[in-house]
Amino acid sequence: MTFQEKIAWVSGLVTLVVASWYAWVVAGPIGEVPVEAIAYQRPLLIAVGAMIGLTILGTIATAIGTAIGGAIGVAIRAEVRGEAQADVVVD
Repeated sequence: MTFQEKIAWVSGLVTLVVASWYAWVVAGPIGEVPVEAIAYQRPLLIAVGAMIGLTILGTIATAIGTAIGGAIGVAIRAEVRGEAQADVVVD
């Protein structure tokens, strides 16, 4: 999977989670108070900020995980092929 595809998954997951939270917060009071009395502005700003922040954090985490996974994969392939060097000396 390419890095752009991974970021698309991160973005989709963040969008699903934050939008669900926003819908729960805003639609929760329906039936208890009139719809026009529901304050949606602050939760909307929080949701937009959370989507931006979580997408950035998810992208950073994905980049780190991809780099670590790639390095581990290269080391394992080298070991299997017999190309690895022994860095540890056992007495």
